[in-house]
Amino acid sequence: MSARTSFPAQQLWWRSEVQDAEIGVTSPLPLTAPSGPAALTRVPRARWGWRGAHPGAGVTTLARELGGADLGLSNVANLPILVVCRSSADGLIAAQRLAAHELSGTPSWHCLGLVVVADDHHPLSRQLAELAALVTGGYPNHWPIPWVESWRTHPTMT
Repeated sequence: MSARTSFPAQQLWWRSEVQDAEIGVTSPLPLTAPSGPAALTRVPRARWGWRGAHPGAGVTTLARELGGADLGLSNVANLPILVVCRSSADGLIAAQRLAAHELSGTPSWHCLGLVVVADDHHPLSRQLAELAALVTGGYPNHWPIPWVESWRTHPTMT
């Protein structure tokens, strides 16, 4: 997590049903689950949105697994927004372009930061790591999301 974080962060944990592995991700906003009888009937309102920097960034998966609103490629929500990109060169460049076009000056929407979703289970090459460091510097905060094989190979039944 970036040292520039100006709000409390909360560690989120989820368990892969297939691999039974725990993975920790730091959320930019505190999440609280409803309790009592209302928890059984109410759907919690999203407190932030996920916006893709490019198609296939992982917005729908992140919204499903970690909560928040799936905004696709738009910022049409009255919510704080996390921009999402893949860790590929194309994904990182798309995030860089989005920051340059929409976050310079006075942005019209509240960007919490950039979430970089691993596009492979291997570590980034030196060139991609350098590009990622450059791109994440254009955002107020950034968070890496590791490769989660079960997200790719096992569909969620909805």
